[in-house]
Amino acid sequence: MNRVSTPLKQMIDFEVLIVGAGSAGCSAALNLARFCRVLMIDRQANPVPRAGESLLPAANKLLTDMGLMDTFVQQGALPCYGNRSRWGSDRVQETDFLRDPAGHGWHLDRLQWDIWLRATAEERGTTLLAPARLESVEWMGTYWNVCVAANQVYTMYKVRCLVDAGGRTPGLAKRLGAVRTSLDNLVCHWVLGSDQGNEQGQGLSYIESAPNGWWYTAPTPHQQRIIAFHTLANAPFMDRKQTVSTFLKAAGSVQGLRENIDFQTFTQQPECIIQGYTAANSAYTRPVAGPQWLAIGDAALSFDPLAAQGIFNALYTGLAAAESIYQFLSGTMQDFSEYEQTIAAIGATYQIHLKQWYEAEQRWLKMPFWNRFIPTAKLEQK
Repeated sequence: MNRVSTPLKQMIDFEVLIVGAGSAGCSAALNLARFCRVLMIDRQANPVPRAGESLLPAANKLLTDMGLMDTFVQQGALPCYGNRSRWGSDRVQETDFLRDPAGHGWHLDRLQWDIWLRATAEERGTTLLAPARLESVEWMGTYWNVCVAANQVYTMYKVRCLVDAGGRTPGLAKRLGAVRTSLDNLVCHWVLGSDQGNEQGQGLSYIESAPNGWWYTAPTPHQQRIIAFHTLANAPFMDRKQTVSTFLKAAGSVQGLRENIDFQTFTQQPECIIQGYTAANSAYTRPVAGPQWLAIGDAALSFDPLAAQGIFNALYTGLAAAESIYQFLSGTMQDFSEYEQTIAAIGATYQIHLKQWYEAEQRWLKMPFWNRFIPTAKLEQK
C-alpha cells in the first residue's frame, strides 16, 4: 500500500471509516453512529446537483425503520403515484402504486436530499470530513491503518472496519484487490428546469423508448422537472458539448414528452437550467467484501436507471452493511459472507429483470442501442 512522507498528526481511533458521503455512505453512517465511532469522508465539500430523483415505495419502510420518515416528509418531496410509458408500442401504458402495501413512491429534490442525509448522519454522531481523500490504507492483521488528507493536513487513523461508498468508481475496493466489471456502456444526459404551472404528468414519471435509447421525465419539488436521455456512450450524437437548446429541441420532437412538459415554461429562464452527463451503466464489484471491509451502494452494484433502484439500493445496502458491521464489532459475526450473499442475490435477480425489460422493446432490434445493449456477461453467483 502507498505511504505518505508528510508529517502526520497522531493516530486516532475509529471503529468504522466510510469513504463517500452519498446516500449509501450516509445510510450506513447514521445507522452505525448510535453504536460506535464513525468517520465519513468525501472529496466534495458539499453535495452537487445530480440526476437520480426517484424513490420506490419500498423505501418507505426503510426510512421508517431508520427513524427518518417524519423528517423526510418535512423535506417536501413530491408523491409519485405511478409510471406511464411508451415501451414496446406507441400505446401509453400505466403502472400505479395504488395497490402497493408500501404506499406511493417519491420524486426528490436530489440536491436537498443529499444535503439532508449528510446533516442527519452528523446529527446522529458521525464525524464528517469534507473535502477529504484517502491517501493510504494498510492491513495490520486485525485492524486498518489509514491516512486521510483534509485541509492539507494528513492524519492517521486506526480503524476496525472500512466501507467503500464511493459510487460507480469504488477506489477503496479496488485498492483492496476487488475488480469492477461493467455490463454495458449506458450514459445519461439530463437537464433540470422550471415546471411552474404545469399540471401535466404531475405525480407520475414518464418513459418513452426511441431508436437510439430512451427518454425519461418526472416532476421534482420546487416546481421543477427533470428530462433525461439514455443511450450508449459511443453513440455519434452523444456529444458532451451538446447545448441545452439542442437537447431540448430533440426532447420537444418526442410526442410523449410534449404531452408531459410545457417546453415554453421550461425554457423561460435558461440561466436557471442545470444540465449534466453521467454514467448509467450496470456494473458490479467482486469481491464485494473482505477482511473487515465491504462495499455498498453503487460501489457494490450499479443499476440501470430504468430499474429506478439506485437510491433504494443505496439505503438498503447502507443499512445492511451497518447491521453486519454492528454484529461483527459485537462479536456475533465473524465475517461479511452473509452480506456478500445478499448482494449476489440482488445482482442475479436484477440481471434477469433487466434482460426482460429491454427485450420487451422489439421495434428497433437493428439499431445499435437495442442490438448491443442487453448485457451478455452474467453477474457472478455464489
